[in-house]
Amino acid sequence: MDGQAPATILRTARPENARNQAISQIASDFHYVSQDLRVEELAEALGKDESISAVGVVDADEKIVGIVSRKEFFGLLSRPYGRDVLKNLEVIEVMSDAPAVGADTNLFTIAEELDSYLKSSEISFFPMNDDSGRFRGIFSTHDLLLHLSEMTQNDINLARRLQSRLVRERELVVGQSFEFSAYSASARGVGGDFYTVIQATENDWVIALCDVSGKGVSASVVTSVIYGMMSIYDFRQGIRPFIQKLNDFMVRTFESEKFVTGLFMAFDERVGTLQVLDMGHSHIFVWRGGKLLRVATHQQNLPLGVVADAQPRVSRFSPHIGDVLLVVTDGLLEQKNIRGNEYSIDRVSRVLEKESESPVEVINDRIIADFESFRGTHHLTDDVTYGIMKFGNQEVTL
Repeated sequence: MDGQAPATILRTARPENARNQAISQIASDFHYVSQDLRVEELAEALGKDESISAVGVVDADEKIVGIVSRKEFFGLLSRPYGRDVLKNLEVIEVMSDAPAVGADTNLFTIAEELDSYLKSSEISFFPMNDDSGRFRGIFSTHDLLLHLSEMTQNDINLARRLQSRLVRERELVVGQSFEFSAYSASARGVGGDFYTVIQATENDWVIALCDVSGKGVSASVVTSVIYGMMSIYDFRQGIRPFIQKLNDFMVRTFESEKFVTGLFMAFDERVGTLQVLDMGHSHIFVWRGGKLLRVATHQQNLPLGVVADAQPRVSRFSPHIGDVLLVVTDGLLEQKNIRGNEYSIDRVSRVLEKESESPVEVINDRIIADFESFRGTHHLTDDVTYGIMKFGNQEVTL
């Protein structure tokens, strides 16, 4: 093994180029000593270099026989008469047994095997060896946890970037006979709320607003799946067959660990009718005649991903010129302020009472401003997403 001269008390293994995701990537110590070294000599050497947390112990062939943790080693020496009793012993008599780990072993495999160690507040050290059993370095549970934490944060950052491309914070879509404006904000940077607007033909539009169970990265994965499937589906085949395919895919893939509540709407501008599939969501309202009314839907439809071979029922809604349709996730309605009060649909109604004649972007601005004023310094407790659809404001009316 390349390293310092054999006569040196503390020898150092030369770090090798680690394979991708190999445990040797996170090794923090590369010092090792001979098993027949006297305890007094090791104490003197470690006393000169306080950066060393642990050393490997090897035999004459430099194969691993154990490990010495600095904390445990000096803990033994600090006992009454400890140094006097132990100083002439060989290191092999005070070392700890530790399972050697192959330096090329996948770190995720190691993380699973060392799960109980990772849950402990104590730092544990593990020696690494090569194919011949020779010492190649030491990693600790602290090293492993730090690396996994960094990887998780990198994954979250990547998920956040991807989701921001798929689900924009604000969006405006203008058809021949309607305007649609949406807003979305994640409570944790990434989340499970999702909306999209797809123009299937010159006159046919598909609008979806969903809420995936749970929060964080796992929920954002599901939103990416939904977005991907919607982006490649031919909606000229109808929206109901798509919902059935999406539901069956989710049941097979996530096995009921994840489900999605949502509203899926198909709007044919020639006919002027919305087909609505309410998949366990029900947060759909219309401002009409100076009142905010709940739109009746088939609420017996179960959320996506709950049961296979679902047969969802389609509701139909015929908008009037000037109607303002509102679809929201519960994150908007259930958001609390510092006094513990919920935002509620009543506050949205008061905004629409003042702004229903305004363009949808102005209505959107007013709802956001009112929501933020209500929330104040209280953090977002859930993802918040809503869409506003106003009819008959273009040259071509229904």
